[in-house]
Amino acid sequence: DDYEYSPMVNEDEANWIHYELKVDVGDSKRLKCKPGGVVGLPKGLQGTWFIGGKPLVNDTDKLKIINRMPPRLKIIDVTSDEAGIYACLWRDAQLRQGWTNYTVEVQHLPFARALQADSKVLDNELLPWFPRDLHPLMIKPAGNVAELKCPARGTHDEDNITVTWLKNGEEPTRALGDVRIKGSTLKMENLVPKDSGNYTCIATNQYGSINHTYTLEVI
Repeated sequence: DDYEYSPMVNEDEANWIHYELKVDVGDSKRLKCKPGGVVGLPKGLQGTWFIGGKPLVNDTDKLKIINRMPPRLKIIDVTSDEAGIYACLWRDAQLRQGWTNYTVEVQHLPFARALQADSKVLDNELLPWFPRDLHPLMIKPAGNVAELKCPARGTHDEDNITVTWLKNGEEPTRALGDVRIKGSTLKMENLVPKDSGNYTCIATNQYGSINHTYTLEVI
């Protein structure tokens, strides 16, 4: 491998890591997109940033994509509008991939520093969650049907959870047939080998987001 896992981090943890950050109003912050808890950086590391489940393609007045090692996103002159979830899908030259997610909480001065000792980051218990373990690998014969589910739940019944699907980091499309998304389920019929790939669902509510990636192999 191009990099080594730290003794305290297994591969699953390196492929999905979540940071919680506090940023003062008016400050700037750089977010790094790289595997968590690893020694060194993989070759050919690239990152795609997502905000609210949608890819950030171009710079904005407040957000600047920095293409260096590791890929970065700079948040400029932070206001309360920049609070939220920033997710990065990273890939390397050996086609490994994972997610680096940030929850950014904006602190309002002059009270922020005085209250910092007592304040808490957004509670992870309010994030969406999966009620059961989801298997990462799905193998299907050509001609069969693939049904990928993203059964995310919220802590409260009134939580409004939206689900976004990606294939290899982009909107899922097919050369033959349709990609049908109904609710939180992605369905494809009459599979062909070109349908193989990494399918990621991103479940988002007002408190943040979680994601899960299925590796579909059509044989």
